[in-house]
Amino acid sequence: MIKKILFIIVIILSIFLFKFIFNKNNDFKYKFNNEYIDLEKIGNKYILKDNKRKIELIDAEYKNYKEIKLKPKEFSDNDDVDKYLKVFQTMQKISDFYLKNFNYKLNTNLKVIVNVDKNNSYSFLKGVIALGNKSYYLSDSVLMHEYTHLVIEDILNIIDTNESKIIKEAYCDVISSIYTDKWIIGDEDNIIRNIENPYLTNNSIKLNDEYYDKNKIHNNSTIISHIAYVMYKDEIVKDKMKLAKIWYDSLYLLNDLNYISFSNALIESCRMNNIDEDKINKLKNIIKETNII
Repeated sequence: MIKKILFIIVIILSIFLFKFIFNKNNDFKYKFNNEYIDLEKIGNKYILKDNKRKIELIDAEYKNYKEIKLKPKEFSDNDDVDKYLKVFQTMQKISDFYLKNFNYKLNTNLKVIVNVDKNNSYSFLKGVIALGNKSYYLSDSVLMHEYTHLVIEDILNIIDTNESKIIKEAYCDVISSIYTDKWIIGDEDNIIRNIENPYLTNNSIKLNDEYYDKNKIHNNSTIISHIAYVMYKDEIVKDKMKLAKIWYDSLYLLNDLNYISFSNALIESCRMNNIDEDKINKLKNIIKETNII
């Protein structure tokens, strides 16, 4: 009996030793903000690469879309890297949020490029997010907004028009606002868009209102995203995560990406998620008030 127990212990120790020796990915748990995050450690260097979620943080010297010099961002034990660790940790949480709540996993490796010498943040190519050099471009709301762009492009295969771009921006803002539990994009010191009251950030609420500009996609996106806020405020959907699911599910119901298709998809998604018909009628009135249909 003792020999059998010793044999089992030897086998278990051998398995752990094998994993330790042959862990080619050098997966490591690093404690940050009282939470453990997944990254790589090689010697005394931490590399912001998560092999489980397939996320990598990249440092870049930016010239233009076709000329990007990429370099893995490595940090020694003594580096002051809180800003980059926070971005990396947030991207992991966003990935987990999508998997937990929507059973969705990004269909590509994700590269997050920091130190982009540009006053903007954006997603481009497939699975690439570039973050501008202003602090609010590293906020949770902007990170979720850009990640959601990648999700939408993965789900939809639609040639862009002005309407489709406005609608995409709105979806990103809605999911982001629910994720952060704040109806703003940016941070408290630098609010880029206020979804609760778009007029405070010179954004539109209705088609052709005083802030509407047909040439400004982001400016007009609040016509659509504000609908989500009113749905919550008027208790058409009382639970924010259910609201997020309704908007996410509606992406799969879009026949096209124009205002009419969006409206029909959102209404149908409400029905799929068991919203009462009287509340759906309220939603129809909310949509009509935007003048998009």
